[in-house]
Amino acid sequence: MKTKILFFLAAAMFFAACSSHLLEVPTIKNDILDVEEVWLDDIATDIDIQPIVADYPLETFLTICGNDSEFVALDENAQTMYYVVDNRVVSKLKTVGRGPREYRNIIGIAYSAADKTLYAYSPDRHSIYCYRMPGFEFIGQCDFKLDVNAMILLDDKYLLLTGYDYDSCANSGIYRYNLESGATDRIIEANYISKNYSSASSFCKKSGNVFFALPGSGNTIYKYDGTVPQPYARIDYGSFNFDNDLCSIDGNKTEDMLKYFSYTEEKDFAIGSYYLDVNDSTITYWHRPHIGKKYRSYYTVCKGKESRNCSISIAGLNYKLFPMMIENGVYTTIIHDWESKIKPDEPLSPLAQRIVEAMKNQNDYNPILVRFRLKTVDF
Repeated sequence: MKTKILFFLAAAMFFAACSSHLLEVPTIKNDILDVEEVWLDDIATDIDIQPIVADYPLETFLTICGNDSEFVALDENAQTMYYVVDNRVVSKLKTVGRGPREYRNIIGIAYSAADKTLYAYSPDRHSIYCYRMPGFEFIGQCDFKLDVNAMILLDDKYLLLTGYDYDSCANSGIYRYNLESGATDRIIEANYISKNYSSASSFCKKSGNVFFALPGSGNTIYKYDGTVPQPYARIDYGSFNFDNDLCSIDGNKTEDMLKYFSYTEEKDFAIGSYYLDVNDSTITYWHRPHIGKKYRSYYTVCKGKESRNCSISIAGLNYKLFPMMIENGVYTTIIHDWESKIKPDEPLSPLAQRIVEAMKNQNDYNPILVRFRLKTVDF
């Protein structure tokens, strides 16, 4: 009897400790209607504007992956990939078809500049293709039967990726994928909403850990040290939190799909954390809240349990800033089509003039790169 009592006391202490740990996870209140309009000139430092040099017209880029001096870009049609080194396009790949090594589209990329290795996910083949740079040399492909919406390289052996199973949503989650053996290990469950509002930019590698946002009704940010993901913080949008009832849909039933699309078109909500950056005293991220049937572009800084939302513009341009990459605190974005972005009734700021001049000098109306750091936001 004494042994049983000691066991239950130990168990009670364990669960009390777990509950205490969960309660310690900070909940950050975010009033999504409280947003400050700021100019990039005022909030940024080290602004660098560079052309993307190519001898032919480039498509609009959907996503980029790599570092400041070397990255792979995927075009908005999800069919062509470009290898860019020192702002110059070195090579490209478009192998659309039904034959071996061909694909219909690519929706996710993960690139290691150190290893010159690219991984690209094709949903029509349910395969992850592997290429070696600089010439997109085909190395091989790995099957992954779940629907992938985001992936990031942990190291030269593992990918971290979202996987959604439309046949059995109970199998869905974030997986660690062994690139050598093809073995998978689910580290956390995820639902249909999390799958739709996750991307490669939802992951942040910092000091040997990976932080990632798992969007849903809780908007939780997790810390993953290679063992078990632990809640790190929660973003509470109050009445703008995504509807709990929508978080359990499996994405495969017609009535669920109609319910989801109707909600995302008609309702106001805030969800997702992109280009996440976690430091000792702050969490910063970008997101696109849906307000008044329109998606906005916000940069959010969280400190303690407080947050500030910024909508960042460039004076004279009809352009709301939203980056495409963050590396060591440097944001990179790509701007296309300068003519449509000029406001006819507003003078160009010096920064806007630099951007327009750089784009005017481009061949074939090709895009430019804008890199910058953001100053510390005061509370």
